[in-house]
Amino acid sequence: MKIILERGDSSEQINFAYSLRGIISGIEIIDKTNEHIMRALTDLEIQTAIMNVMRYFSVSSQWVAIYRILVDYHHFPADISLFYKRMCQLMHGTRPDYPPDYQSIQKPLAASGILQKSFEHWEQFTPPKGDRVFSRQKMIADKFMQALDAPESEAYNISLSEVAYE
Repeated sequence: MKIILERGDSSEQINFAYSLRGIISGIEIIDKTNEHIMRALTDLEIQTAIMNVMRYFSVSSQWVAIYRILVDYHHFPADISLFYKRMCQLMHGTRPDYPPDYQSIQKPLAASGILQKSFEHWEQFTPPKGDRVFSRQKMIADKFMQALDAPESEAYNISLSEVAYE
C-alpha cells in the first residue's frame, strides 16, 4: 500500500503517513496537478545511503551533513535529541565506522553558523580560506544527496510541516 499526500495536507495527516513508514510500501507527495514532487524514502534506503557515504567520513562530526540533508529534505526532526534517537533506531543492527553520537552532531552545529542553516545556504556559502570543517561537511552532504538520488531542484524542496517523531 502506498500513501499519497498533497501539498497543503495538514500536519496531522503528514505525521500519520510518516508514522506508517515501516508498514506501507511508500509515500508520494504530489501537487494539485497530480504531478509527482517527491517520494519519501524507506528506512532501509536511508540506512543504505548512510552506510555508503560513511566510507568518506574522516571524523564523527560529519554526521552534521547527514542531519542537514535529512532535516531539510526528508522531514526528520530538527531537534537534535530526537534526530539522534531516530538515527540510533535507524542504524540499529549495523556497525558503522562512526556511529551516531549526540555530541558529534550538537557541538559542530553550536560552533558554526553556516552548519545551522539549511542546505540551500550551504550551496551559496564561501568558506574562509583554510576552513576544512565546512568543506568536509559539504562533501559528505553532496555525496549523501547523490546516494539518496535526491534531485536538487526547487520542486523537491517543498514546504510541509515538520514531522514529529516520538
